[in-house]
Amino acid sequence: MRRTRSAGLLIAVLLEAGTMLPLGAASPVQTCAGPAASSQSGRASFTPGVSARKTSQRIALRINLFHCTPANTDRGSATLNASIAPKGVQTCTLFDAPTGWKATATVTWKNHKTSTIPLVFSLTGATHRMNVNGKVSAGLFVGHAVTAQVRYTEVVSPAGKYPHGSGIAQACVNEIAPGKYGRIAIVAIDLYNTQHFTIS
Repeated sequence: MRRTRSAGLLIAVLLEAGTMLPLGAASPVQTCAGPAASSQSGRASFTPGVSARKTSQRIALRINLFHCTPANTDRGSATLNASIAPKGVQTCTLFDAPTGWKATATVTWKNHKTSTIPLVFSLTGATHRMNVNGKVSAGLFVGHAVTAQVRYTEVVSPAGKYPHGSGIAQACVNEIAPGKYGRIAIVAIDLYNTQHFTIS
């Protein structure tokens, strides 16, 4: 009887401390904890770039995934790639209000296996966060849900010193056509992890 009570007390303590999952709870099949939040994890590049001029965009997104566990199924790291074609034309309002992009991403793991994942990339607007949600449709981890979150910072071209900071304000009033002299545009967003890439 005493052993039973002691075991029950230990389980209760572990549950409260978050070191043990409740019975029936599913643990993630894969969690990628890196890169660290202070290190750039990826980039989404915009062609021809976002400015005040209404222009259709093509987006090439790449995210590096490190410290993936358990590593016995994929050797612990991967890259995620997706090509995104937002509907219609875009200006800097793209970054001012919540918006969503849909695309099919391919994750290539270190052991050369792949996962195909239709994803929704949801930009939150002023908070500069991008939520990532989807479900693996083919390959490694098929049928499992995917979640992640990154924060992003805009990258302006041409690079240089601008009167009021990074040049975002100048890009967002610039109406010069792509390829023309004097054009300033946001050509990418750099990505930093805020929540782990998780397959559950």
